[in-house]
Amino acid sequence: MTKKLKQIHHVAYRYRDVSEAVSLDQRGLGMDLVLPIAEDHAPSIKLLDPYMYAFLAAASNYVLAFFQLPNSPPISFDANTPDWVQHIVFELEDIDCWLPRIL
Repeated sequence: MTKKLKQIHHVAYRYRDVSEAVSLDQRGLGMDLVLPIAEDHAPSIKLLDPYMYAFLAAASNYVLAFFQLPNSPPISFDANTPDWVQHIVFELEDIDCWLPRIL
């Protein structure tokens, strides 16, 4: 079978405060902010639904993205899914490059 997927372009997560997420990843992981977007209309659904979206350069052409949806209900997890299941994992050179910056 021939692989048709070349790579994952980006992974997107909702975050209650996009600027906080960007600041944390810039300070803690040295990620660069690639593209911030703030719009009144969601282009994919053509509806008035303001959002903020920030793309951060992760590594080797991977992008991490955070959404902030100010007009939507607060973030909640699926009650049928344990909290530990929903996560993202980064491989770091060493833990010291991350921990001192987030504390």
